[in-house]
Amino acid sequence: MCDKLRADALKTNNDKIISYIQELKRQRDEVIHTIRKQEEEKALLNTEMERLAYKINIISKSLAQRIVARDRYNEAIAEAEDYYNKLVESSGVLLNAVQKDFNELFESMDKKVGTDLAKSVQYFWLVI
Repeated sequence: MCDKLRADALKTNNDKIISYIQELKRQRDEVIHTIRKQEEEKALLNTEMERLAYKINIISKSLAQRIVARDRYNEAIAEAEDYYNKLVESSGVLLNAVQKDFNELFESMDKKVGTDLAKSVQYFWLVI
């Protein structure tokens, strides 16, 4: 009877061991499946990161070129405005000089000739 109990115990233990091994294999298969899914996702993300890095590189180069262009525009505009301001200032100085000469000439002509032509010309310039 001792042999039969031992055989029954061995069979019970063997069934449990086989059951545990099968469960371990099932769990391992789940882990393997999860690993494969995560490796696929990782590969997709790496591809996406490479695509984004490439796009960032292109945009960075374009941005750098546009910043240089903007700075050149700013310099050109500042230079043109500076020259224009000098031109406006010079034209004002020229206008004052021409008006002064004009008035002096007509005043001297008025004194020599004795007419009021200079006053009417001065009035003309004041109106303008």
